[in-house]
Amino acid sequence: MTLLIILFYISSILGIIYIYKHKRGSKIIKSISGSGIKTLLPISMIFADVFNVKKDFIRKFYVDFNNILVNTQSSKYRPENVLVLIPHCLQYSECKFKITNNTDNCKRCGRCTIGDILEVAKDKGVEVKIVTGGTAARNIVKSLRPRLIFAVACERDLTSGIVDVGKIPVIGLINERPNGPCYNTTINIDTFKKRLDDVLKI
Repeated sequence: MTLLIILFYISSILGIIYIYKHKRGSKIIKSISGSGIKTLLPISMIFADVFNVKKDFIRKFYVDFNNILVNTQSSKYRPENVLVLIPHCLQYSECKFKITNNTDNCKRCGRCTIGDILEVAKDKGVEVKIVTGGTAARNIVKSLRPRLIFAVACERDLTSGIVDVGKIPVIGLINERPNGPCYNTTINIDTFKKRLDDVLKI
């Protein structure tokens, strides 16, 4: 049994390296690598503490690798089957309008990127939900049951979210935090649009 576990982890690591480098792989390699990286993630976090490595570096790798796995499926999704989840910290901190329950309340004033995100999503025909945390995101996913999730968040929230949703494919876009975490964060709209176009069947 111990030998099998060792072989599994070795195969997983080799598969992860191969897919990350070549951006492709057979179904078997992707299956082993996908399962392997999920079990290696908590182990990696322990080693990060021991060797004083930034955990966000490991989380970013996990998100990037997950994106590669989803993209190598070569699947395209109809807009009505795609859900875009964005964090409320993208909203301008002094905005007086509550948009977490109703995105139509956004006035598109240009002080944050949410207006641009909503315009792109409207043009593409995909639904956008603004969430205040992981619990709200999970409830929305459970209610809407999308076939693909496009999520914007920090490394920590993206990593935990990808793990939580299980078999639903997730494309993750890490937000930019020029003012620190959870405060007036932002994203590159061109990158958002391109990533969305990559998965949509239009």
